Amino acid sequence: MRGILTQLEAAGVVFVALEMDQLEYLNSMVGGPIAVHEALGDVRDWLVANDAPVKTVAELAARIASPNVRAIYDEVLADSLGDRYDEALNLWCPRLQQYLANTFAQERLDALLFPTTRLAAAVLDDLNGSSTVEIDGSAAIDAMEAFLRNTDPASTSGIPGLSLAGGMTEAACRPASNWMARSAATGACSPSAWPSNR
Repeated sequence: MRGILTQLEAAGVVFVALEMDQLEYLNSMVGGPIAVHEALGDVRDWLVANDAPVKTVAELAARIASPNVRAIYDEVLADSLGDRYDEALNLWCPRLQQYLANTFAQERLDALLFPTTRLAAAVLDDLNGSSTVEIDGSAAIDAMEAFLRNTDPASTSGIPGLSLAGGMTEAACRPASNWMARSAATGACSPSAWPSNR
């Protein structure tokens, strides 16, 4: 990763380190409610449109082996965050978009560069799926949070992003870097779980 940053600097990219202290909170108010609520209809529509071997989200969920992914689909089927959906879409998403737009403007940024995930791909536990991971010897944390934390804000705010391979770890795994572009910093909210035509 360091080599790629050096190449970018040599090409004229100027890096500005910054803290985005409200990003995680604002994203937490948007991502879950939109992804969980919209997934039921969006996934069902995708299954049907693509002639999938299953036609309902319940059928799909019944085939999911990973406990943490299955738990998410249990939440989708129960529409457990549906009561937070309208507020997430109409109050918190615009606040997240404005926060990002303000960051781009105040810091005079053209893009944000950050690791796509907090760690390279982890081996799945055959029994427990991918429920937890460790980062640099830390206590075990939720795998979904570890892998989605950095990409979720761009997805839930509707800002385009690009994920690129960023070198190799010592274990020969490819970490990636994510670019978030400024031009759409005030784009429309879209679900974080599935592509949308909005």
